[in-house]
Amino acid sequence: MLLLDATDHQLLQNFIDIEPNRRYITWARHIRKATKDKLIIEEDMAFLQHRLLSTTLKSASSLLHKIINNINTNIQKLNDPST
Repeated sequence: MLLLDATDHQLLQNFIDIEPNRRYITWARHIRKATKDKLIIEEDMAFLQHRLLSTTLKSASSLLHKIINNINTNIQKLNDPST
């Protein structure tokens, strides 16, 4: 099923009003496919950038937790009178 918003409906109506021949229809299909491919590529790029950032942040976050844990361990060792 094809769902159209107002802009899509107006564009489709304008296209039908010019009474397209086979050549126009072929061009429209190529343009639609290129636009669809471009949107898919942009979505994939956004997903990969998000994944890269989230992976990077996890690594930095885990490193920060290690540093804090090491500091806590060292403070406990300093406060422990048996050492």
